[in-house]
Amino acid sequence: MDYIRGLPWIVVFVVVAVLMVLWVMLPFAVFGIKERLEELAEEAKKIRDKIDRLEGVLDPDGKRAELCAKHQAKIEEQRLEEEDRRQPEEMIHEEQVIQEKEQRTMDRNLAKSKGLFQCPHCEKEMSIKDIRSGTAHKCPHCGGAFEVA
Repeated sequence: MDYIRGLPWIVVFVVVAVLMVLWVMLPFAVFGIKERLEELAEEAKKIRDKIDRLEGVLDPDGKRAELCAKHQAKIEEQRLEEEDRRQPEEMIHEEQVIQEKEQRTMDRNLAKSKGLFQCPHCEKEMSIKDIRSGTAHKCPHCGGAFEVA
C-alpha cells in the first residue's frame, strides 16, 4: 500500500521530465534551427570573401591597409602621451586633496582639545565645556541639537 502513495509523485516526475526534454528538443525539430545556423554561417563566409575581394580591388598593393595601421598606431601613441601628461597633474591634485583632508582633521582635533566646536546646523563656532564623545549639546545660536563625535 505504501507504493501506491508514492505513485502519483513518480507519475508527476516522469511527466515533468518528458516536458523538459520536449521543451529543449522541440524548437530544434520544428524550426530547423541547426540548418538555419549553418546557412547563416555559409552566408557570412560568402560576405567575408566578397569584402576581401573588394579590398583587393580598391587597394591592390595593400598600401592603404598599411597606412590605416600606421594611422591607428599614431592615434594610440598620441592617446598614451596625453595620458602620461595628465597623470602627474592628477597625482598632484590627489596629494593636495589628501593634505587638505589631513589639515582639516588636525584643525578639528585642535579645536576639540580647546573645547571649540562648529554647529552642524548653522556652522557657527561655539565653546563647549563637556567635550566627551557622545555628549548631547544645543547650539546657543540656532538651538540645533548635536552630539560630540
